[in-house]
Amino acid sequence: MLTLDKVTAVITEEEFLLFNRRGSIRYNKALPDTAIGMSLIEGDLVIKLLSGECLTINPETGSFQKAGFIGNGISLGLA
Repeated sequence: MLTLDKVTAVITEEEFLLFNRRGSIRYNKALPDTAIGMSLIEGDLVIKLLSGECLTINPETGSFQKAGFIGNGISLGLA
């Protein structure tokens, strides 16, 4: 879970949720693979998947983009 200025982002193993400040759901989306980490990088949320693929999400709109793969030895600081 990451708390930002206007939203709170939550990942489960299979879903991404974006909550407004007051707790209502702004956006939710099923993930294509098991999520293993999430970070805020240059204003976007980056979710790392078990497959090595990363998804980039705009926290204002909830729009998703595939960000490619993380190879061995490369880290984006995802927990």
